[in-house]
Order: sequence, then structure tokens, then C-alpha cells
Amino acid sequence: MADKYEEWVKNFKWDVPEYYSIADVVDEYAKDRSKVAIYYEDADGNKRKMTYWELSDESNRFGNLLRNLG
Repeated sequence: MADKYEEWVKNFKWDVPEYYSIADVVDEYAKDRSKVAIYYEDADGNKRKMTYWELSDESNRFGNLLRNLG
């Protein structure tokens, strides 16, 4: 079985379009405000989840901050 996996890894190729933005994917999923993008648990066991909508909102805010900084 390991041989099959190694063969698969050796032959794997990402099929990504020439013009691709992960932001477009996030924004599409963000249409459903309840869809979870990230589940996180820290070393102390504190858990958090972030929806695609929250991820999109935060990334837009960060992008605007960078744009305003020049």
C-alpha cells in the first residue's frame, strides 16, 4: 500500500486555473453565514471556529488596512 501512495504522490499535480484566487472561493462559501471554514483548538483546550463569512470579513478588513497604508 505504501508503494501506491508513493506513486500517487510522485504523479500528483495540482489542477489550478491560470487566474485563480482563493478569495473567490471563500466569498462563494461565505454566502452561507453558518458554513464553518476553520476549527481551532489551542494547547489549553480552548476551542474556536470561524465561518467563511467571518474569514471573508476579516480578510477584507485586513486588505483595506494594507491599502490605506499604501
